[in-house]
Amino acid sequence: MAKLQGWKEQLLSQAGREVLLKAVIQAIPTFAMSCFKLPISLCNDIEASIRKFWWGQRGNQRKIHWAKWSSLCQPKSLGGMGFKDLQNFNVAMLAKQVWRLLDNKTSLFHRFFKEKFFPRGSILEAKEGNGSFAWKSILKGRDVIKKGMQWRVGSGSLIRIYHDSWLPDPYNKRVVSPRDFLGNDAMVSVLIDRDRRSWITDAIDNIFLPHEASLIKAIPLSLNDCEDKTFWPHNVDGSYSVRSGYRLLSEDVSKERPSVSDPAPTKRLWKGIWNLKVPNRVKTFMWRAGTDSLPSKMNLLKRKVLCNDLCPDCKLESESSFHALWTCRVVAPVWKSKFEWLRKLAVRCNSFLDVIKLCQDHNGLLDLLAMTGSLLWSRRNQLRHGEKAIQLHLINATASENLWEFQNAAAPPCPVANVAAPVRWLPPPKDWVKVNFDGAIFQKEKLAGLGCIIRNDEGLVMAAFTQCIPLPTSVEMVEVLAARSAIVFARELCLNQVILEGDSDTVIKALSSGGFDSSCFGHIIKDVKLLSSVFQNISFCHTRRNGNSVAHRLARSACKFSHFQIWMEDLPPDIVSVYLSELP
Repeated sequence: MAKLQGWKEQLLSQAGREVLLKAVIQAIPTFAMSCFKLPISLCNDIEASIRKFWWGQRGNQRKIHWAKWSSLCQPKSLGGMGFKDLQNFNVAMLAKQVWRLLDNKTSLFHRFFKEKFFPRGSILEAKEGNGSFAWKSILKGRDVIKKGMQWRVGSGSLIRIYHDSWLPDPYNKRVVSPRDFLGNDAMVSVLIDRDRRSWITDAIDNIFLPHEASLIKAIPLSLNDCEDKTFWPHNVDGSYSVRSGYRLLSEDVSKERPSVSDPAPTKRLWKGIWNLKVPNRVKTFMWRAGTDSLPSKMNLLKRKVLCNDLCPDCKLESESSFHALWTCRVVAPVWKSKFEWLRKLAVRCNSFLDVIKLCQDHNGLLDLLAMTGSLLWSRRNQLRHGEKAIQLHLINATASENLWEFQNAAAPPCPVANVAAPVRWLPPPKDWVKVNFDGAIFQKEKLAGLGCIIRNDEGLVMAAFTQCIPLPTSVEMVEVLAARSAIVFARELCLNQVILEGDSDTVIKALSSGGFDSSCFGHIIKDVKLLSSVFQNISFCHTRRNGNSVAHRLARSACKFSHFQIWMEDLPPDIVSVYLSELP
């Protein structure tokens, strides 16, 4: 807070104050927050200082806070300013320590705390007891992990059917089916045929509700007996991050507020505003205009600062932000020059945000609209303070000139045009074979298709297959399952030197360099690596979709054939043309 008092906020725009607050003040307590639960009063004091500085308060001179702090803490894509709620951020930071104690069981940190605080279980069952302040602080983040984590099914011996989160459902990860057939403490292992490494589908259909039964049967099992493992489904790599934990807490807070059923249009609108190619101060102005956070006379009257809200220009209507910027008769000629079409469309608009949305939907002049609106508001403020203001007939030219000057100054130097060579399938080296794989999703049928083609060093087809499986919950899982089926197929053909090639960058990285062991598909990646050890030589290669066209078409065609369809030295007739186009 001493840093805030030393800054000359009068020398900074509101956009500049935003950068300083996020980069310095909200970052200073980060280390302490990662170890200790800060007192609520301290968090409130820091946030109060941030709010005062953000709204331009100097010393004892009070400034009006035109928006709630909770609104400012909303993401920018939802109409907020993206400031951190320090209490939630503190909890998300502490949850990182909980995840370390849960996930990294070989670390000294885990061994020490386990011996002292939870010798007979895990951090999830630990009691607070008479532990230190640091231990009690860490436990404050445990609820975040419990709420967001999910079990990855291995053997099923550690997962309780009715008490743990293990269903791949984004809305409800716990089983709600009646418990009549299985005991209250039944484990997932009773649903798995250990010899065949598959689900006991008949029992699942009889015991669970249809929706849950289909989810369970779609959970991929490892080909080998492996341990159950917790993972964090909110990140692709399966590891907890403070960003995802904070987002989870923020979403819980947002659910308590009134909101639209579909946030996609709102996100598109605000992302468009924050991505404008205009100065940051103009973006902040557009946010204030869109959220009605400008000090218009109507807003000042509501705060009992003024006793009259009549527009000083037209002297006919109340001066709201919308009126001052758009509907006032005095400023109407400014918009007629380049926005007459928008004025006709905006007849039924009730706010300046509605005007912004219309302009965004129908034309690419939103940058100019923002610059023009900013100049109009600056003129209004200059007149209100008795200063010399820009004349109305010069605003259009000035806005266009300022926009052109800014965009030219901010534009990166023109890169040398490098024409990328078209991506094509390339044959493997001599005596090697290339195995291309791909996956496809059929959302309506709730199925996924897997496709694979094996070609020799001359590009000739050796074998191909398609396979239909129940729809997994992620695209990455579909691609990994396609890779596993492809490698199993290659092993059954007794191949020796293999290049496994696919168009999923995530899967190829996981196979080549690791880093995804904790993900929802980590056990399938382990299967592929174990299967790969039987080959004399194997390498993993990434290509673009254009270099994987035949495998892609096979995957898209999977629903046309039986559950598992094989072709030896042949292809389906409708894919032959695609194959011929890839020949070198």
